[in-house]
Amino acid sequence: MAGSEWHDSDYIFVNEFGNPINYSTPTALFAKTRKRAGLREQRFHDLRHFHATVLLEAGTPLHVVAQRLGHRDAMTTATTYAHVTNQQAENASLIFAKAVE
Repeated sequence: MAGSEWHDSDYIFVNEFGNPINYSTPTALFAKTRKRAGLREQRFHDLRHFHATVLLEAGTPLHVVAQRLGHRDAMTTATTYAHVTNQQAENASLIFAKAVE
């Protein structure tokens, strides 16, 4: 709708002309919406961790998750976002138990 006034960019959160919005706006809107919905307290950035963890748990290759997060080095993704879940820890125990039977 902005026509020739539109500024194309790689930003996710932009105003009506495609310009980046203040970096704190999504965080503030998320907090407001989360409270209104009665959800537990968490940071907007926690959704990034959740996204990466779910993808890795589902078997998405590390380099693919790293690319989605904008990391040049997959080790950044592995050390920062690859959280070990209870299910993963339990599965590792079962695999090891079967291996040493």
